[in-house]
Amino acid sequence: MKSNTRILKFLAAAAIAASTVSVASAAGLLGQRYAAGTFDWVLWDNDELPGGDIDDGKGISLTLNQPLSSNVDLSVDYSYLDTGGSVDFGEGDIYDFDASSQALTFNGTFYMPANGFKPFIKVGAGWAWNKVDGDTDNDAVYQIVPGVEIPAGQKASLTLFAAWQDYFDNEGEDDGSWDFGALAEFEVSSKWSVLVRGTVDDDSNYGISAGALVRF
Repeated sequence: MKSNTRILKFLAAAAIAASTVSVASAAGLLGQRYAAGTFDWVLWDNDELPGGDIDDGKGISLTLNQPLSSNVDLSVDYSYLDTGGSVDFGEGDIYDFDASSQALTFNGTFYMPANGFKPFIKVGAGWAWNKVDGDTDNDAVYQIVPGVEIPAGQKASLTLFAAWQDYFDNEGEDDGSWDFGALAEFEVSSKWSVLVRGTVDDDSNYGISAGALVRF
């Protein structure tokens, strides 16, 4: 359906953005082995769709990180996001829909400690699965994420980042998106940390995440 196609295009950037599960691997944990999980919420800017009334997105994100060398980490990120709502396309054409997106990416994070800070760049590629009712839009994706990890005392740190995500085969369409955000990590024991993340993308959609991380 034409309406489904328009909704898929609107959700595409958010689906890719969700694959940056732990941008910069995780705050304060570059160079460590861990598994992390968060609950995610997306607050949509309904002005991006005509007459849009879209429910808040809800989902989960999972990450597994493994150091490869003293300045390189490898990670695998998975995310799932579910939403729905209605769109008014005019002349009484009101369309109710349910939508979901998943993304799986494989990433490398390259960093260099400097005066207590850790500037880094994360690059990754994978696959995104987007679905609106019976229509699907699946494709290979990539991301490039520069940022810096900042110490905040003995048991906390903050990562600031800007993330570009897009499809490899976007057929000339502007489906790419910038995400800007911060990820805070609070250590509660030698193995466990609490994670809190906030983001905003270039379409004014806001993301909030909270979860935990375990080192092993």
